[in-house]
Amino acid sequence: MGYLDFTFFDEVLLDSTRAVFWHAKTVDLFITYGDSPKALSGSISKFVGTMKALPEWTFNGAIIGL
Repeated sequence: MGYLDFTFFDEVLLDSTRAVFWHAKTVDLFITYGDSPKALSGSISKFVGTMKALPEWTFNGAIIGL
């Protein structure tokens, strides 16, 4: 079980989330920063990888799910 408290950073947070709890023996935590959304996206992509290209059939016609 773990606990991270961000109360000290209360003025910076834009929502009501101030703490994170988890119930696991191990947790991997990845913290990154960036000057723009594009920089953050690039940083996250370097860590988790990028999505494979969609198959060609997805660009022709409609995809209907029931």
